[in-house]
Amino acid sequence: MVSRLTIEPGSRLAGLTMDQLSANTRVVALTRHSTGVMEHPLHRTTRFEPGELAYLVGPYAELLGVLRQARLR
Repeated sequence: MVSRLTIEPGSRLAGLTMDQLSANTRVVALTRHSTGVMEHPLHRTTRFEPGELAYLVGPYAELLGVLRQARLR
């Protein structure tokens, strides 16, 4: 399954690195809010920052878990 989400200020994803996601979830690209530039491929230590668009691939259940993390705290 494929998903796109915005990293909202105050969400649990803000500040996390790619390697902190589940093993089967991959962030294939990230559009930086500050520059509008799409980055790919990403390094596992790349951090999610508020306002960015993340494009993810993974099993349905695991993507739902990431979407839950994206909710505001």
